[in-house]
Amino acid sequence: MPARPWSARASLPPTYACYVTASQQLVRRYRDLPAVLVGLRAADRQLRDSEGLLGYALAVRLWDRTFCIVSAWVDQDAAETAERTAGPGRTRAGRTSVSWFCLAEELPVGWDEVRHRLRHSAHGVIRPGDRVAR
Repeated sequence: MPARPWSARASLPPTYACYVTASQQLVRRYRDLPAVLVGLRAADRQLRDSEGLLGYALAVRLWDRTFCIVSAWVDQDAAETAERTAGPGRTRAGRTSVSWFCLAEELPVGWDEVRHRLRHSAHGVIRPGDRVAR
């Protein structure tokens, strides 16, 4: 999976509870991929400039037309504000999202944990405090 590694934008004390969001999005058609990749560039810029962002990472799986974004925020309000300013994706077929709180010392969030949480969120069985081995 081509990925942009975790990009830290700010730091907090290790015991600070931060808010993490992750989403996996499916692109409707292969022919839409170039537009989505250009859109990811814009999303990357928008994330970098967002108030309250602690860090983020992006990953793309071209063969199954999916891309994932995970980001950490100082609080839930900052994440929701950034989400409201993001434009709708006309080329997206589906989206799975999950969010949770973690300590700043647990950042960056690994892709194994993100995939675990997205998979369980899609099935509706994730519980607060669920952990996966890193």
